[in-house]
Amino acid sequence: MQQLFAESYAPPYQGPNCQGPAGSVFCTWTGGGGAIVMEVRNATGGLPVEVISVTRTGAEP
Repeated sequence: MQQLFAESYAPPYQGPNCQGPAGSVFCTWTGGGGAIVMEVRNATGGLPVEVISVTRTGAEP
């Protein structure tokens, strides 16, 4: 996961804040009145990872 998110995204979003049970991680970026949540399957414990879903909520870009 460290390599996947080695570079942070410039404002208006801040993050990621990643947490979750073994096998899946949910990473959230917040800012601009909204949030982006990405579910990533990391069952291998390293690379590669698989993005399961991406959801955007809140303010329109």
